[in-house]
Amino acid sequence: MKTVDVRSVEKRLPSSVVRLGKYLLRKYKRAVFGFDDWFAFPFPIDFERALPADAPSVLAGCCEALEKLQVRFVVATGTALGLYRDGKLIAHDNDIDIDLLGALDEREILSEFDSLGLTLCRRVAYRGRLRQLIFRSPSGVPVDLCFWERIGPYVYHYLPELGGLVRRHPHEFYEDLTTTVFNGRAYPLPARTDEWLALQYGDWRTPKSVKGDWRQESRDIVRPTPSVGRSSRRPRQY
Repeated sequence: MKTVDVRSVEKRLPSSVVRLGKYLLRKYKRAVFGFDDWFAFPFPIDFERALPADAPSVLAGCCEALEKLQVRFVVATGTALGLYRDGKLIAHDNDIDIDLLGALDEREILSEFDSLGLTLCRRVAYRGRLRQLIFRSPSGVPVDLCFWERIGPYVYHYLPELGGLVRRHPHEFYEDLTTTVFNGRAYPLPARTDEWLALQYGDWRTPKSVKGDWRQESRDIVRPTPSVGRSSRRPRQY
């Protein structure tokens, strides 16, 4: 099957047509799947290029801001894998990943990140609750904040890209945290880091030369139970 480069199609269409299409897509996601998915136009992030040279300082600034707000978080996915396994960011990675846990104030996060010069590029909510914020630094570093919700013995993350599926981790991974040091700064990780990475990647110890589709690489994606899909409870404090 022939694939279509969405960005190249957008460039050939009038901006008014693209805006209308994205508006209708947002309405569809909200009506059918319960997602409210806002993103900037034109989308200012190039996920095809590797991280700019100042990515370590952007990561440090974001984590300092979250610590200032006393938000419980861990560095996540490719960022966590690089810092823990390699002692550095992965050369071919294209964003900074941070998972947030428990209670938070979205307005405070937006204010702090704005003071760092970061621009909000995407905001995803699911059934009224914040699930993701994506920012862009002045140099083009994407910063992906994912908000997890605890339901029973698990924590869940919802995104429209998953097509009705969810990411799921045992809550016990986040009960105790440890740190890994990069550029003289400590970054939080689940204490059972090896098991946590294996849940997401399987063989996480063997480096890859390119970054693939994260949905195909992630092993923590499952079909939600009806109670999880319909949950209306407030997120628990960790």
